[in-house]
Amino acid sequence: MNSKLKKILHYSRQVFIPGLPGFENIEGGLPRTVWNSMEGLPGNGTDHFLLTMIPSRERQHKNIHILPVPGQVFSPSNFRGWKRALCSLRGKEPFWSYKMIPSFFFEDYFDHAIRSIDPDLIHFHQLNLKNLPLLRRALEIGIPLAVTLHGPDCFYPVIPDGKLQERKYLEKRMEMRTIEYLNGRKVPVLCVGGVMKQKILNNLHIAYPEKIYPLPNGYDPEIFRFYSKEEGAEIRKARSIPTDARVVISIGTLTTRKNHGFLIRSLSKLSEKEQARVICLIVGGGYRRRRLEKLARDLNFRGKVIFLGDIGGEEVARFLAVSDIMALVSFSEGLSRTVLESLAVGTPVLSFTDLFSEEEKLLKKGMFLVNRDTPEAFSDAIKQSLEFRWDRRSVSESVQGFHWQNVSQRYMEIFHEIFSDFNALTERN
Repeated sequence: MNSKLKKILHYSRQVFIPGLPGFENIEGGLPRTVWNSMEGLPGNGTDHFLLTMIPSRERQHKNIHILPVPGQVFSPSNFRGWKRALCSLRGKEPFWSYKMIPSFFFEDYFDHAIRSIDPDLIHFHQLNLKNLPLLRRALEIGIPLAVTLHGPDCFYPVIPDGKLQERKYLEKRMEMRTIEYLNGRKVPVLCVGGVMKQKILNNLHIAYPEKIYPLPNGYDPEIFRFYSKEEGAEIRKARSIPTDARVVISIGTLTTRKNHGFLIRSLSKLSEKEQARVICLIVGGGYRRRRLEKLARDLNFRGKVIFLGDIGGEEVARFLAVSDIMALVSFSEGLSRTVLESLAVGTPVLSFTDLFSEEEKLLKKGMFLVNRDTPEAFSDAIKQSLEFRWDRRSVSESVQGFHWQNVSQRYMEIFHEIFSDFNALTERN
């Protein structure tokens, strides 16, 4: 039995890789987090292979092998993929099958990649309906498997919306049952943020709690650094932000889970005089922008809501530098990278207590945490956090050490432990 972990195959549906054509236009925080956490993995005799659904040519980037995905995988000539998709669409839950269609087409190539690489361990990023057929195939292979949850959707409430409510309930139930099934088979589940481990242990039937691993998140200290008061003033002037404006920033894809609408409702509960001074910056792309714009108009919000779209990290850091607070109002979250990035710049964070574990609340030098409540209650918290005199340099110093290199190191420690446990179990049997 091979005792050394030589090859790991990582799978993520999408990945954002700066400087690599085809991978630079991928939106969202998850694709960025996948790559950031992988950059520090190579070394010590272990080769890392990255497989995505993005059509690409084989290449090596920062010592990580990016596997080629032929365009014909998703073409009409993929008859086996069409057959699997059509058979599944005729089943009891066509909604589920609709979401799985990309995986039905990708399944043969996924199997081919595993056989050609012959990895010692397979690592899955994220668990959802879209990945379920591939996860099932990975389980059948019979080699060590690990799954990272970057913020499970199963712990946030379903928004009442007729058929959508029923579908979301089924999807959440699938995710919860899959986590339980993986744990029953002793498949390690890695969750970003200690609070996610707590929620899994408290809400699901977990037979092997030691197989639930908490992971830190990270930030890039070269991009997200402390900005002095003078630097912030220059950035405000360059972007025509008045010196007396109170800037609240929210970062995250414009989806239901990120809950930006709650923030806009909370801001509208401020007095008219306070509203007039507020500029709300919303960073991220997504399908809910028009709804959020309409919400701000319907509420007659007297301040400004500016949608910045999916902008690069350097620009995010600059907008954080001119913000008075960063508001995180997500329904469900791991230890969000946006929290670490905001604190690293020196911008305090206003958020909910249930998004953080007790250990993560040690970041309290730069955090104002309140109970999840009504927009009126959160509006009061906004007012208090804007009036509080924060020591922005101390805020920045509170997250030193949360670098991506440390995240990669923790990943490798867990991977070696998984591989050693698998070898020991195989030898006993």
